[in-house]
Amino acid sequence: PDIVLGNYPVPVFATPLRFYTTRLQADTATVLPDARYGMMDYANRGFFTAGTLPDKNPGNTFLRPVAPINAANGYTQSQVPCTLSAAIKNVNLHNLACTHWTHSVSDSVSSGYVDELPHDAGQPSPFSIPPLAAESAFRFTQTAFGGLTTVPQYTVGLAELDNMANLAVPRAIGYSAGLINYFFRGQLTVTEPSNQVVATLNQGATHTMNAQGYPCVGTANTDGCAVFGFQSVRLNVQNTTLKITESGTGNQIPQNLSDTAAG
Repeated sequence: PDIVLGNYPVPVFATPLRFYTTRLQADTATVLPDARYGMMDYANRGFFTAGTLPDKNPGNTFLRPVAPINAANGYTQSQVPCTLSAAIKNVNLHNLACTHWTHSVSDSVSSGYVDELPHDAGQPSPFSIPPLAAESAFRFTQTAFGGLTTVPQYTVGLAELDNMANLAVPRAIGYSAGLINYFFRGQLTVTEPSNQVVATLNQGATHTMNAQGYPCVGTANTDGCAVFGFQSVRLNVQNTTLKITESGTGNQIPQNLSDTAAG
């Protein structure tokens, strides 16, 4: 596959957990994840896995991606030449076409980001919307009475796997950069006290200079002598870390103990 890393905007959140999920503690399993902003929130509502496909999950326990897969739920059929395997890519036996079901994948953090859809090197993508599931080769099965019946079976094919990589990898890079920024965001402002006295030292105390050129306590001037100098200093230190403006919500979170503890 041609996976394009892209240049996804670096998101910012108030706590490390929110880079993963912004699910609230009181949210039950029936609360839709559509308005959440974490990386896992995006993946969970946007991609099927083998265990969350509708035919593997007939009770529709998983609320996203939406099921059943049909036009009423916003899916569009897209027939493209079948890619049989990575080893024999683009071998199209007897003009065989595979049916994929495409659906938009919402991004609540950066809705304007343009995603790269699955395509072969140097070729345009056959998809205009991300492919989320493909119809299985066993969707149509022969009944005991000689007629054809439709069996709701889907699969996650190569195009769907390419799609997951194209959509998830740029975001994973952006979120990782945001998490690094979070841990190194702190800023302190140091100023002198109001009386402008930073430290005091009794120059009258016995001291000498050693061969390396620094002052020693007492009269011993060997290389291992204790340094004659300040034991403490007085400074004004203020936390001036800028507020975090959260991606998606736009909420401004002051970076002080009361706000971070409460949040």
